[in-house]
Amino acid sequence: MSESIPSPTRSPMPEVRDGITRKFMIPYTHKDGTKDKLKLYITANTDEHGQLKEVFIKADKMGGLASGALDAVATMLSIALQYGIPLEVLTSKLRRNLFGPSGFTGDKEFPSCSSPFDLIAQFLDKKFGKDPTIGIVSQ
Repeated sequence: MSESIPSPTRSPMPEVRDGITRKFMIPYTHKDGTKDKLKLYITANTDEHGQLKEVFIKADKMGGLASGALDAVATMLSIALQYGIPLEVLTSKLRRNLFGPSGFTGDKEFPSCSSPFDLIAQFLDKKFGKDPTIGIVSQ
């Protein structure tokens, strides 16, 4: 006799949400040698119990593919969190991905990253994770 597997349930977000927005800058060098900075804005919203359930990521100076990838990651994080997937399971897949821009950020709280995804994971883990030291890269 086979047992029925319960369907996953998505918790609805409240109409009014508490949240924070954090700005990051990752310096990088263009192929022609000019220096620049990628600005990332991460907004993290919580439900009425203070649990992270929604993430938005915006970047300046990024084209369609990069902006689309960041938006897709934010949407998938939000849906997974609303279905009850633990934050640490999600951020463990984002941490230590190595692609640019990366390196030293000049930020005292988050001094370096291996990619924009790594920086996003560091921030979410520190602010909302069970272990605030997970994913923090020391200098």
